[in-house]
Amino acid sequence: MRLYDYLPSANGYKVRTLLAQLGREYELVPVDIFAGESHTPDFHANKNPDGRIPVLEPEPGRFLAESNAILLFLAEGTRLLPEDRFARAQVHQWMFFEQNAVEPNLGTALLAPHRPAAAGVRRAPQSHPEW
Repeated sequence: MRLYDYLPSANGYKVRTLLAQLGREYELVPVDIFAGESHTPDFHANKNPDGRIPVLEPEPGRFLAESNAILLFLAEGTRLLPEDRFARAQVHQWMFFEQNAVEPNLGTALLAPHRPAAAGVRRAPQSHPEW
């Protein structure tokens, strides 16, 4: 199993934390998002057409993007993802809350020190070749 990730990413941190809690072994493949490594033709065609991390490769050639989709995939069949329909919906509720209300602020704070000085706005590196 491989995880394509940028270590300061809050979304990647969630996935790495769950992998550790579950005792799952994986290979970390660093992706420098500010150097444009997630916006190469190969990354777009084979890993995530949206050019974002994290991306999980649970088996060769199969890629899953979006941190919460990865969390749900990894939690399937564990005590962390209940079988009861309502309890499972409550897990989803908290995941959506975290992604929409918590992560944007946390992610901005965590990534700010790693952004190039010229990067005032989040845009794909193709838009700013000077990066």
